[in-house]
Amino acid sequence: MNDLFINAVPVFDSSLANEKNIFLLFPLDFKKADKLVIAGENEYQIYLNGKLIGYGPSRAALNHHRVDTYNLSNLEENNRLLIILASFNTKSFECVDEPAFIQFELFDEGKIVTYSNLESPCYLYEGKYQKVSRFSFQRPFVEAYNPKYDQDIFSYGHDISYSKRKLDINRYGYLTNRTSSYPKLDCVKFSLIEKNEVSFDENKPIHDDRYYHNDFLCIYHREEWDVDYGKIISRLVIGNTLKLDNVLKDNESITYKYSFSVTGFTSLSIKVKVKAKLFIYFEEISVSKDKIELNCFRNTTDNYISYELNPGEYNLTSLAPYTLQYLRVVVISGIVEVNDVGVILLENPDSYRLRYKLDDKKIETILKAARNTFASNAVDVLTDCPSRERAGWLCDSFYTGRAETIFTGFNLVERNFLENYANFVDVKELPEGMIPMCYPSSSSEKNFIPNWAMFYGIELEEYFRKNDDPALFEKSLIQLSGVVDYFAKFENEFGLLENLDGWIFVEWSEANNPLSTCGVNLPTNMLYAGFLSSASHLLKDPGLEEKSEKIKRFIREKGFNGTFFVDNLIRDESNKLIKNNRISETTQYYAFYFKTATVKEYSNLFNLLLNEFGPSRDDKKIYPDIFKSNVLIGDYFRMEILMEEGEYSKVYEESIDFYYSMAIETLTLWEKDSKTDSLNHGFTSYIANVVISLLTGIKDIDYKNKVISIANNGYSKDYDIYIPLRDEYLHIIQKDNKKEIELPEGYILIEK
Repeated sequence: MNDLFINAVPVFDSSLANEKNIFLLFPLDFKKADKLVIAGENEYQIYLNGKLIGYGPSRAALNHHRVDTYNLSNLEENNRLLIILASFNTKSFECVDEPAFIQFELFDEGKIVTYSNLESPCYLYEGKYQKVSRFSFQRPFVEAYNPKYDQDIFSYGHDISYSKRKLDINRYGYLTNRTSSYPKLDCVKFSLIEKNEVSFDENKPIHDDRYYHNDFLCIYHREEWDVDYGKIISRLVIGNTLKLDNVLKDNESITYKYSFSVTGFTSLSIKVKVKAKLFIYFEEISVSKDKIELNCFRNTTDNYISYELNPGEYNLTSLAPYTLQYLRVVVISGIVEVNDVGVILLENPDSYRLRYKLDDKKIETILKAARNTFASNAVDVLTDCPSRERAGWLCDSFYTGRAETIFTGFNLVERNFLENYANFVDVKELPEGMIPMCYPSSSSEKNFIPNWAMFYGIELEEYFRKNDDPALFEKSLIQLSGVVDYFAKFENEFGLLENLDGWIFVEWSEANNPLSTCGVNLPTNMLYAGFLSSASHLLKDPGLEEKSEKIKRFIREKGFNGTFFVDNLIRDESNKLIKNNRISETTQYYAFYFKTATVKEYSNLFNLLLNEFGPSRDDKKIYPDIFKSNVLIGDYFRMEILMEEGEYSKVYEESIDFYYSMAIETLTLWEKDSKTDSLNHGFTSYIANVVISLLTGIKDIDYKNKVISIANNGYSKDYDIYIPLRDEYLHIIQKDNKKEIELPEGYILIEK
């Protein structure tokens, strides 16, 4: 369908259809225009007279494409729009693997100035290396450049000497308008902090990783690579400190830093005085406290970009977004002057709608970190992290979707995310009825997480409780019904799931050990009971609620050892289900979270968890036989359970202890309680919801019926908070322990 374009057709050079990792350039010269309408695959950037004004597409399901509209301003007498289109032809968690194309129309006062057609000027970007390393297991290739001239030459109306290409009409599917907000693409400048000599130790091991060898990912093997700067970086040694300036010659480096970790496109202005080979590499943290030590492979990523440049002036902007707080420029040979190092931010601009002034500066810092984390993980879909993966994972999305509501007052990005799932069509990689663990993506290798499909149903119920969205509702129910039917095939004689296929994921801890997840995994079945309850409400099927209650009764009878719920039940020699002796802290949280256990009936267990367990427990000394929880997902369940029971001071104490140390180091929140993985993970932004509830006492906001439930939580410090409620605001002020509440028109307040 093509009703969102008038004349434009989707175009690509079909002779390049099977090539991996190529860029095409589409320059559009014009005198006057005020609007660009564009769609495409796989990735594209849009420059107006050398300034980055757009990045896309807003990701969608296979054979679905979102159309962006950009209003043009600050025009000159002669103007050029430059579209850089990337065609990857590789598997990725970041997007679906489908043929690249571009489709655009340029307007002036409602009249078409130009549009994509078979005669549109198109050039192969020969200024980059094609055969290179992947960036990560989850994302496509690293960037490696050897341009004949600066990008500015073809950004400002000059002739392009690269190969002109013959275009063909490329296939496309359904077109739909983007509904989420556009990033502002503001640039932040990094500060120069260090200059050093560098050398290379040939005895150091060369970095290797699984994505260098996985043919399913459609890789180039290392022996095929045009350049291998990862080998050079692996052996890099940072030496003596030099006088701080911005001019580099052979075997020198300079390091830049921003005040916190940000996500976007690296941006450098460089003047090459003598032909140069150089690279930049970047990181979220320094891995050493004593000196600036950057490990660009820490997060199983190849966090670097290489350049081979002739003399001249260059404005270097990465095609892909990355996450960094430190950036180091290393010159292997040549003489280079480096200026204006920074990042063009790729963030959700609506994240600033939540406004606050707090007396508690630690909590304020955590809120800022949560905002930064949310903003970089909610641009077009809800992602797990903006660095290693940029992938739209279920379960993570459940929490990031909640954060979107508190930060923005809407669920625009979550809607895009759920619409992508509603439009998912199985391509015979997954069992019938199952949905991907992350989407849009094309890198499952037929793997899936059944637990995340259950969270899909739970997220749907919460989304539709907040939003009237009949079109998405009907489409989502079809997908949900398929998931319900899939799980029914794994129910044993007691109605519990047993020996599920796929990757059984309880959380990142010992609770995920196959010894705990085999047989009848109890936390998975507690989650299943919650899923069935949500599905019952959405599908209006009371039989699913009855199945949910039956599962909870069975677990209470057979899965509790008198003190704790065990992790799983296994079959003995007579085929009878018996308790395994493995017990995790996380299983107890699943029990309370999904109402298998209540505080009234299991008060001893609840009090034990309250007083002896939690993120700060030393599990070497306190209950060493009970596997400790991690952030995703046990610690989050714990927070919600304690909040529900009014244990505000306990949640406050644990939130401060746990998240403040992260926030002061990167001003983002981390995937795990260690620095080994992503240090900016979307689901952690949900701590903002918890903090706002702790401060204000808000327990629930019913957006449909305009009802706000609030409790007196006893928080004594002063604050001034504006909470977005759709297009309006709820304003709450507390001063000298007296609370004032200004409600938007039509809202009512209920004290609980």
